[in-house]
Amino acid sequence: MTRWLIAAIIGLMIAALHYGRLLVRPNAAALLRAVAAAVVAAMLLGAPAGPSRPRPALVALDASASWTRGDREAARWTRAVALARELAGSDTLWLFGDSLRPASPLSGAPADSRSSLGPVLDVARDERRPLAVVSDGEFTDAAVLPAGTRLTVIPAAPAPDAALASFTAPMRAAPGDTLALRATLRAGPVAIVEATVAFAFAGGDSAVARTGPMAAFSERELSARLVAPRGEREQLLRATVVIAGDSESRNDSLATIVEITRVPSAVLVSSSPDPDARAALEALSGALVAPPRGYYLVAPGAWRDASTLRAVGAAEVRSAAASAPLLVIHGDSLIFGPPSRLARGALVLLVPGDATETEWRASSADASPLSPSLAGIAWDSIPPIEIAASPPAGDWTGLSARSPGLAARAIVAGSETNGKRRVVVAAGGLWRWRARGGPPRDAFDALWGAIADWTTTAAVDARPALPARRWFRAEEPIGWIRSGADSVVDVELRSDRGAGDAPGRPLVLRFAGDARGTTTPALAPGRYTAAMRGGSVSFVVNAGSELLPARPIAHVIASGPAPGGLPAPPLRERWWAYVLAITALCGEWVIRRRAGLR
Repeated sequence: MTRWLIAAIIGLMIAALHYGRLLVRPNAAALLRAVAAAVVAAMLLGAPAGPSRPRPALVALDASASWTRGDREAARWTRAVALARELAGSDTLWLFGDSLRPASPLSGAPADSRSSLGPVLDVARDERRPLAVVSDGEFTDAAVLPAGTRLTVIPAAPAPDAALASFTAPMRAAPGDTLALRATLRAGPVAIVEATVAFAFAGGDSAVARTGPMAAFSERELSARLVAPRGEREQLLRATVVIAGDSESRNDSLATIVEITRVPSAVLVSSSPDPDARAALEALSGALVAPPRGYYLVAPGAWRDASTLRAVGAAEVRSAAASAPLLVIHGDSLIFGPPSRLARGALVLLVPGDATETEWRASSADASPLSPSLAGIAWDSIPPIEIAASPPAGDWTGLSARSPGLAARAIVAGSETNGKRRVVVAAGGLWRWRARGGPPRDAFDALWGAIADWTTTAAVDARPALPARRWFRAEEPIGWIRSGADSVVDVELRSDRGAGDAPGRPLVLRFAGDARGTTTPALAPGRYTAAMRGGSVSFVVNAGSELLPARPIAHVIASGPAPGGLPAPPLRERWWAYVLAITALCGEWVIRRRAGLR
């Protein structure tokens, strides 16, 4: 409308320029000149050829699986479909969830793993259409709905429900190890008096944890300890929650795979156990996907297991050290001979520092593999350390020590030879960082996390790729981590739902450049085994998160008028505008000629 107003003003100005005072009196020629000039100006300004065209509302129906939670007969879904079809009338009914698509044909229960409104809002905005949404109110994204939106929510009737939102368990363990397990329990719309969570290996022993009362939609983390079964193989571990009157059973359990093997993820051998050795072992427990194993020499020839303090023989310690993908030696590095010959994979040497009166403080070095993890640490607030008599040598320096008036000394250095990575930590007193807590503890954990990450990047495993986790949800892409040098890995994926010796589905994992990870599309719930060169590995896909109880999101509808519809095409695209302008000019010329004007 503004462009037309500007064009009219331009037309009147041009007419006034040629006719002057005659414009205030009835003058057909001046009027025709004003019309012609206004039409030409409107075409140049891109004014619309008419009013906007109102469009029918875009009707979108939520097709996520949350409709069926606690409602196996899908009564709410049937009601929602009928209402959406009534709103759409003869227009297209759209379904949204994992994607936006037409609802024809519409059959079966909704099964989308999410209910994302983003694509619906994009289409409604691009087409300038008002929006009508029918949903159960549990949207994945919380957005402000456009003005004029009609939102119809069909909520579920409150019923008792409890679901497992997350499950944490080691990916690897040794036979007989005690596993620390954690699960997060989420309550539904009705308060829970008590819930019981059982952790159990398939066909094995179980551990039970109980909750007290839980409010509606609250969460509670439970922990338990369970002994790993005997035998070296992959074991299915399941956590299951039980409450009285549970209305939905599909969200009651989460399963994962634990690889039972005698080969630990890392082994720490200390010939002179001290707080530094214990702190390093604790930090590695948090940095690695599986608990490391530690051995302490408490007296000449007397070795103890770090976790149980049971007596072990030197031959067992040597065997564990030789088979570990990551070996950490604290104290005497030659206790079992040259460490480079002993270590099968990566090697970390922890050299105790010498106590002196000089105060040394650590500071990170630039351009090392550890730099990204150590960036942002305020080293001035970190406690002092003792440095070893001889500085370590390597391809790079990750940490150095400084003292006023003295030259800087390297205390953490790394190198790589023939595919084997080695790090030397030549300092003592680092345990004080962890003991003090706060920023010093963060610095200690960041240092050992970076060391573990860099050394285990080239982990020794006959399998060229492994799943990033051992359990996923149905809507999640499957993450893979490269454990070898291959950038392309051929995999045969088999499901436990397959029939007997039925062939698996071929899958190709492609790792771009130096990237450690890649993803493949999401899978249906079940247990899967990926067979590849060098062995196989299993993982579990659990039910999607749409089956978890969720508090409905209160969406805000923007104030103001509804969208005005699609604008009319520009005037310059209409032939009659040119005819009108030319006709007006011709009419003006005829009138001027009759009046004796040029």
